[in-house]
Amino acid sequence: SPWITVDGKFEFDPDDEVEIYLTPEADEFTPESYDEYLSAQVILPVGEELKRGEVVRRRRDHNGRPVGIRNSNPILDTREYDVVFPDGSSQSYAANIIAENLYSQVDEEGRFYSILQEIVDHDKDDSAVTLEELAASGKPCFTTVGW
Repeated sequence: SPWITVDGKFEFDPDDEVEIYLTPEADEFTPESYDEYLSAQVILPVGEELKRGEVVRRRRDHNGRPVGIRNSNPILDTREYDVVFPDGSSQSYAANIIAENLYSQVDEEGRFYSILQEIVDHDKDDSAVTLEELAASGKPCFTTVGW
């Protein structure tokens, strides 16, 4: 078993099967390891509608090299990414389009929000208070009765 000698050197018996943690080599680093867009949830234009998708990988050319070059300025970033949508379809988008959509989905404090496009299939019944009834009562009343 492994042990430390008096002079501080680490020694072990080669006959013992001991797993030793080795730090990864710098040569094993890939740019995708720390890519800020990978696994991002984005809302992107698909045809004439907006769909939520996930950035899954960098786009590659026919030789297997990543398409585009990173730039700290998102407008000058020419990388391309594949985005997968919940229906299983995927599409390629430029990094600046992804960045624009990410920045449009957060406020100044970094909180995420979604844009509501429309409310579909809403209805009210006869018990709902109308604006005329509310104005006639003379006092403010907030209610969802009948909606």
